[in-house]
Amino acid sequence: MTYQEVLGMEVSPDGASVFTGRSNHILVSDLLIDFQREEFKETLPVKHSYQGRPPIKATSVFIVTMEHTGMNVQLNANDGSKYPVVASFKGHEMIVNTAITDDKTLVSSGWDGKVKVWDVEEEKELRQVELGEYVNALAWDPKDNADTVFAAGKGGMLVKIKV
Repeated sequence: MTYQEVLGMEVSPDGASVFTGRSNHILVSDLLIDFQREEFKETLPVKHSYQGRPPIKATSVFIVTMEHTGMNVQLNANDGSKYPVVASFKGHEMIVNTAITDDKTLVSSGWDGKVKVWDVEEEKELRQVELGEYVNALAWDPKDNADTVFAAGKGGMLVKIKV
């Protein structure tokens, strides 16, 4: 069986599923299946698929992906079966390359050079930091109780931002 190229991947925190992103959809594969069975020697069984695109980040509550345009972030419920969209965050002017969440706050960035901080429950933008260059990666500062992120991108840029 041939699938589209995998552009992003994330394993669920409980280790039960792997989310693989293609150009415009996310496949959810079962990691708890018996891999000795002949039918699963070359590929994992698909539990579900839904519209979205990488990058992908998973928490025990949400799966973070991009909408089909790549310019909006969507949160899908990590419910283990249907993964419905529960929130959408619109506001980037160009493709979003990275997004992270602690389930209360969402931080996103990409080609527009803006790091946006969102309130997940209210689905609203709290603030933005204009970096002027594209951002490819975001990571929480583990020493700062999810109050600080690192942003990295063009030309080796690495900055620390209070959220």
